[in-house]
Amino acid sequence: ATERHTTVSRCGLDLASMRSAYSDLLRLGSARVAATLGHATARTIDELAAPAGPGHAGAIASTEPETLRVFMVLLLNPLLLETERYLPILEKLVRLVLALPKVARALLIEWLRDSSSEDVAQVIRVLQRLVRLVMTDPKLKSLDCSPAVSLLGLLYETNLRFRMVPSSLFYNPHACSAINLEADLDRFRTMPAAFSMCKYPFLLPLRLKQQLLMISARRRMNDAVARGLMQRSQESIARAMAERAPREPVTTESSPFAYVAEAAAAAAAAAPAVLL
Repeated sequence: ATERHTTVSRCGLDLASMRSAYSDLLRLGSARVAATLGHATARTIDELAAPAGPGHAGAIASTEPETLRVFMVLLLNPLLLETERYLPILEKLVRLVLALPKVARALLIEWLRDSSSEDVAQVIRVLQRLVRLVMTDPKLKSLDCSPAVSLLGLLYETNLRFRMVPSSLFYNPHACSAINLEADLDRFRTMPAAFSMCKYPFLLPLRLKQQLLMISARRRMNDAVARGLMQRSQESIARAMAERAPREPVTTESSPFAYVAEAAAAAAAAAPAVLL
């Protein structure tokens, strides 16, 4: 028998063989096989999420390569492309990835970066579908897509440096169509802790970025006009008070405002005292 050639990536996994195994299983078209794989995926994620026990730090606190390889296998599971069906599993997996120690999370993204561009694109598509579902399906409004968007943000920052995939893969026009851009901008400015698409501009297609710039420019212009009107109003009031003041040179001691203060003081002095 001919020995099969394997190519082990930096993460210690033969990703090509793993992709082939996934494809072979799904190519069978067996609902039973898919269900078994789905149950195994869910059980593995539950084990990773299990709280730490005596003498055990827990998977999400681990920086061990063995644990991170499990995350790698899960992220590249093609079943997750059926996002509607596996949404609870995917949502939990995303939260677990973000809960990893920073150094472990960075290593996981580095491994993903060093894999094929197809693998990176698959993970991005899975996360984008989660965001789209939560943003557009009224039945899922109670769910939070912030973790998925945060993970997309980490991948986007990595992609800026290494150009793994086209930047357009990070656009999510379907999710963006579900928001009111002006209201989202207000939320971004007044509620920094709240979720806002403006906080993650990589999700916005070019057309929406242009609209956002136009909205911001219009608001700045309106603010400038309002400030100008306020200044003119204040100047008009000052001129009116100056015209009512005695005709004498206006000095620091005898300004319209000083005249009003002196008149008020004189009136107070002339008023009868209040008897207790």
